[in-house]
Amino acid sequence: GLPLVVHCRKAFEEVYEILNEYDEAPKAVQMHCFTGSSDWAEKFLKLGCYLSFGGIITFKNAEDIRRSLRMTPDDRLLLETDSPYLAPEPLRGSRNEPKNVKIVIEAAADLRGQSIEEIDRITTLNTQRLFPKIWK
Repeated sequence: GLPLVVHCRKAFEEVYEILNEYDEAPKAVQMHCFTGSSDWAEKFLKLGCYLSFGGIITFKNAEDIRRSLRMTPDDRLLLETDSPYLAPEPLRGSRNEPKNVKIVIEAAADLRGQSIEEIDRITTLNTQRLFPKIWK
């Protein structure tokens, strides 16, 4: 089947319960613009979800989201901009653009102690796995 992209705002428990209802969890679930705690990250990762992080990881008061980013295994990590919303620092408050994914990649690399090239390789591979039909 097709991948499932979930945009969850303040409903982590409900989304988790729905995904957990299935005897066999969907194989391709992206938690878009993930803003959950590390506890929620752990639960969604156990279901096999991909966690996708955006510019929020650069916000001053987003330590729990950064903790979620750091604990996400390489094979479940995605990055995004959530354009036109949630521009990363130092552009916060302005219209977000797809080109700002570079700032998100740089921040993720720094926070995870990996190179920009490694983050780029990891997230490209994960995107290909999650959305194989667009890479044919």
